[in-house]
Amino acid sequence: MANIFNINNLYYSYNNNDKEVFYNLTLNVPKSGLTVISGDNGSGKTTLCRLLLGLNRGYRGSIKLDGQELSNLKQEAILNSIIYIKQDIAGSFLGVTPEEDLSIWQNRFQTEDSQEKKTERKEALEKMGIISITDTPIWELSYGQRRKVMLSALALFSEKYWIIDEPSASLDSKGIRFLLNIIKSKITTKLGCLVLTHRTELFNDLCLENGTAWKLTDNGQIEKLF
Repeated sequence: MANIFNINNLYYSYNNNDKEVFYNLTLNVPKSGLTVISGDNGSGKTTLCRLLLGLNRGYRGSIKLDGQELSNLKQEAILNSIIYIKQDIAGSFLGVTPEEDLSIWQNRFQTEDSQEKKTERKEALEKMGIISITDTPIWELSYGQRRKVMLSALALFSEKYWIIDEPSASLDSKGIRFLLNIIKSKITTKLGCLVLTHRTELFNDLCLENGTAWKLTDNGQIEKLF
């Protein structure tokens, strides 16, 4: 099975701190299916996301994206292959409303739009059950609604590999159902997704069907759960 990421003998610490966040960590992430990585708060889940996206540098070891050493790739090249939904909502929105925000994601600040793209945005919002707030100002939305807007952007980029950090945060039970449905659809395609979460149990069925689950350990390594 082809891998999207090959991580070998990874060492990383913050600001040359003596404590290693990752210590000789090795992991292969398949291109297809679902990969779930869990861990306690402070175990390095978000740090791993940032390393895989080339946002954090200064690591030792090897991280390869599609066979190419990540340290040799420019940020633009990395983001051409991956869409990342981060845990932190603050500063994540560029538009005034969900519709406008998705339009910016989709068109990359270009003014040209089309009816086809508008339909895609409508369908993306419908998949997360938030079509009713299409034109509501972002600042009037609850934390959970904002999370759903962020997650709805995934549907616009089915051709990319997804990395999602703590996607269930602040979601109600209905929102979690919508989330699981879009991930289930995604992992039937040739490019899957990586989910980092402290709630592994939400994704157990999908992993057993088409994926693997891992856990970051206290000693900076990773162990396979199933």
